[in-house]
Amino acid sequence: MKKLFSLALVLCFLLSLAMVPAAAADPAEGRTNVALGAVLAGGKESGGYWFLGVNGSNNITEGGRSHDHNTASTFLNLKARATAEEIREDLAFLYNVEGQYADDGKYYGIMGYQLLEAATVDSFAIYLDEVIDGVPCIHMLDGVDIAVSETGEDGTWKVVGSFTNIQCEKKYQVYTDEEGNSTAYVSGSFEPMKVGYFRICVSMPSCLHLAEPLDDENVRWCRLTEVELYAAKDAAPATTAAPATTAAPATTAAPATTAAPATTAAPATTAAPAQTPSTADIMPIACIALMLAAAACFMLRRKFN
Repeated sequence: MKKLFSLALVLCFLLSLAMVPAAAADPAEGRTNVALGAVLAGGKESGGYWFLGVNGSNNITEGGRSHDHNTASTFLNLKARATAEEIREDLAFLYNVEGQYADDGKYYGIMGYQLLEAATVDSFAIYLDEVIDGVPCIHMLDGVDIAVSETGEDGTWKVVGSFTNIQCEKKYQVYTDEEGNSTAYVSGSFEPMKVGYFRICVSMPSCLHLAEPLDDENVRWCRLTEVELYAAKDAAPATTAAPATTAAPATTAAPATTAAPATTAAPATTAAPAQTPSTADIMPIACIALMLAAAACFMLRRKFN
């Protein structure tokens, strides 16, 4: 009997360790990335970007999260119009979110894209530069905003995420793929809204406070690996609501007795139940249960001793 309890104790302990959920979660959380295939789209005087140099504009919407500095097709290179001196001394003319030089401008450059199809979005992730031995490469941008719009017209842009001192203060997370390639990223969420266009607005190309300062040319460059926009997880499609056109027009209104009874409305149970647990929800509970079982086995063993 003692051996049986000892074996049960060991098994419960090992299972409880195996069930501990991973600390880092996928930013997508299983949702659709609607930015896939997005194409360059800019204002009246731009082909989709406000930079002096752009190499690999389609790379950030093709679905590759992992950055490889040896393979140029895995990232987008950007060169600011401002000189290194203007950047260091904070003397550059800067763009506003509309892509126009302005006194209140804050961006050294902007990349603008149009989604293949407008969608209701509530979160995003921006994958930056490669991380090697825990240290990001020198071309990881240090400040960025993401702005979205349904129509892409001036006056409709909304900044839904803003990040500063990303590399200087290590305000990034790290994504590691199955092959061990690591890429820095930032992510965020916002109130669900209809999005047809998005802009990546660079507020600081590179960190100016590295232990080994960048030379004049490298100060002007930064890199992006991928941008993902996620379809809102709780947004019910508009087509599920009873369309207004089903109501009888006023001129041909049927008598009140012919009105469709209230019971014909789609019952609330047709919506995806919020209480349906995901694997991530269940794992902590299972972990706790196994740990309690292990503790119980330990107490029983002591009792029988």
